Amino acid sequence: MKTIPNKINILGRDFTVSIRNREHDGTGELASSRYAAQCIWIEKDCHIQVQEESLIHEMIEMLNTMLELDLEHHKISSLGVSLYQVLYENKLSFGNME
Repeated sequence: MKTIPNKINILGRDFTVSIRNREHDGTGELASSRYAAQCIWIEKDCHIQVQEESLIHEMIEMLNTMLELDLEHHKISSLGVSLYQVLYENKLSFGNME
């Protein structure tokens, strides 16, 4: 079974990735992130593919902040969905490849 990592490094910064129930905050967001806290939160009640795409989206959000790219949210969303599709459909994985 696929799993979401509990930590991810983005440009030399270690981010904690937490899978949790976000219903209590009332936002209905599938995921969120906070640069200052170096945290990414992903909704636990989503399909694994939605969780994976949400993680990519939040990574792009953090890159947008860290690199001062000033991308609009709809562009971040489009990049996230597109990158996920390319990685998923081509079965690409870059970590710990031998």
